[in-house]
This record gives sequence, structure tokens and C-alpha cells, in this order.
Amino acid sequence: MQKVSIVITGMTCASCARINETAILEVEGVKSANVNIATDKAFVEFDEKKTDVKKIISAIEKMGYGGRLEGDDRFKKEMNKSRYKFLGSLIFGSSSGAIREY
Repeated sequence: MQKVSIVITGMTCASCARINETAILEVEGVKSANVNIATDKAFVEFDEKKTDVKKIISAIEKMGYGGRLEGDDRFKKEMNKSRYKFLGSLIFGSSSGAIREY
């Protein structure tokens, strides 16, 4: 059995948490699922011989929510890339108006 923590985006109420929990439990091979609305996370235990994280996240997405494995480096890299682009545009965008010819 494997245990993972999945971050779920788009939940606004306890009903959303229950919808996601039910969807995860319907995935073949999932032994247990606990969705916490306060932390926006699902704690899932599953048989890795019968299913994988991609199938669990797919079940979440079919319900209209977003899902990613907690600590997914791809997500962090995308956020950092966006942050640097934004900061770069602030620095170079604002300095272009400061250069004047006399």
C-alpha cells in the first residue's frame, strides 16, 4: 500500500470535500481517502498494483476540481518561472521610462 497527499484546488465547502472523497474512493485500488477542506488536501492510501496517482487525480478532475501531488516539483518550477518573469517585467518595464535624453 502506498500513501500520498494530494492538493485539491477549487473546493469551497464541505460538500466539495465529500464529492472528491467519494470520487477518489470509487477508483479501483483505493483503500481509504480523507479529504480535508481546511487544508485543501486529500490523504489517500491505495494499492499501487491496481492504480496510480494519475488515475486518482483524474477522478478529482472529472468532478471539476484541480489536483496535484503535494510537493510536485513541476508545479513549483512553473510558479517560480512565473514569479521571475513578473519581477523582471516590473524591473525592466518601470526603468524604461526613467531613461531620458537631455
